[in-house]
Amino acid sequence: MPEVRSLKEIIDNTTKENGIDIIMADRTFHLIAESPEDASQWFSVLSQVHASTDQEIQEMHDEQANPQNAVGTLDVGLIDSVCASDSPDRAVNSHKVVCSYLVNPSNPESSFLLPSFTSSGSFLVWVSLKPNSFVIITANRVLHCNADTPEEMHHWITLLQRSKGDTRVEGQEFIVRGWLHKEVKNSPKMSSLKLKKRWFVLTHNSLDYYKSSEKNALKLGTLVLNSLCSVVPPDEKIFKETGYWNVTVYGRKHCYRLYTKLLNEATRWSSAIQNVTDTKAPIDTPTQQLIQDIKENCLNSDVVEQIYKRNPILRYTHHPLHSPLLPLPYGDINLNLLKDKGYTTLQDEAIKIFNSLQQLESMSDPIPIIQGILQTGHDLRPLRDELYCQLIKQTNKVPHPGSVGNLYSWQILTCLSCTFLPSRGILKYLKFHLKR
Repeated sequence: MPEVRSLKEIIDNTTKENGIDIIMADRTFHLIAESPEDASQWFSVLSQVHASTDQEIQEMHDEQANPQNAVGTLDVGLIDSVCASDSPDRAVNSHKVVCSYLVNPSNPESSFLLPSFTSSGSFLVWVSLKPNSFVIITANRVLHCNADTPEEMHHWITLLQRSKGDTRVEGQEFIVRGWLHKEVKNSPKMSSLKLKKRWFVLTHNSLDYYKSSEKNALKLGTLVLNSLCSVVPPDEKIFKETGYWNVTVYGRKHCYRLYTKLLNEATRWSSAIQNVTDTKAPIDTPTQQLIQDIKENCLNSDVVEQIYKRNPILRYTHHPLHSPLLPLPYGDINLNLLKDKGYTTLQDEAIKIFNSLQQLESMSDPIPIIQGILQTGHDLRPLRDELYCQLIKQTNKVPHPGSVGNLYSWQILTCLSCTFLPSRGILKYLKFHLKR
């Protein structure tokens, strides 16, 4: 950090657009401002500091800290998001000269001041942001700010986040809100990533997005959050390919693929959404509830028979299955490691297994299908209980017990029992089924 008053000369370089030369005894700094006005302002400030005494510099510093002398103002109501800068060095090319932003702690709505210099009369050359840097995101710009300590940085982040306005949206208290880019489905002919900027609001029940951040803006979509929703955190591979950090949220009917330029912003959204789903009560499917009823009444055969008679979900069917018998995550992050085998989500794989079981009746050579079912159960541990429940269902109250399809189902159930067992609760259900 050069001492401004020790400089040999400060030159308004007219040969370069918006250029300023800082000449020292052993080196020369060539600075480029963003506009002629910025260049003129910096040249004026640096020249003034160069010719000032210690007392005059202190007076200038004190005067500049007065909000009434601010050269720029940011309305905190326009702030979309505030977060720590995830990679200070990534912003090196965004400015040539560091401008310090100052907020009056007693009044968050006071102005940000720029440019600035230290009380010793030093000027700052942009090499990289300080470790204690954070960003303020508005709809039109991103402001990079520096704090002296981590405590001060977190203080400002907390203070500015509290100042963003109402804490309720449509009667619900929001947790996080801000601008994100949402992936738009392309036609099969288009391979490039297509994004649209949307205003997202996370509440305790849903993730909603709007066309704008205005109070009465049109809501474009809602993803209801429950315990089966899953969140895929930011992936560095996606960032290297697209320049964006991604967050993927799987819901029952929708999947939101969201993008932002900042890793900390993506991580903040990912963690907040995950926290909401973690607080939701576990979802029980009808099959789960009926298995519990059978367990509680296992000594009363009449009641058990009535349960089976009144609930077709427990019995053989030739109709397709529209949803898994047991609660499975809508999207499972662990399947990313198995995509090379063609797996998609646990929900999809569960439906595929049931479709395969129904095809056994008409197959002349069922071996490939049986091998595929067993391989899926081997690869996807979370699907094993589901696989057992489907086989118990398809071997219960079968219209034609001697059919080839029924024989194959029993053979698969036998193979499963020799390869891997279900969880304790489903194992008891299996034993009860075999005794019947």
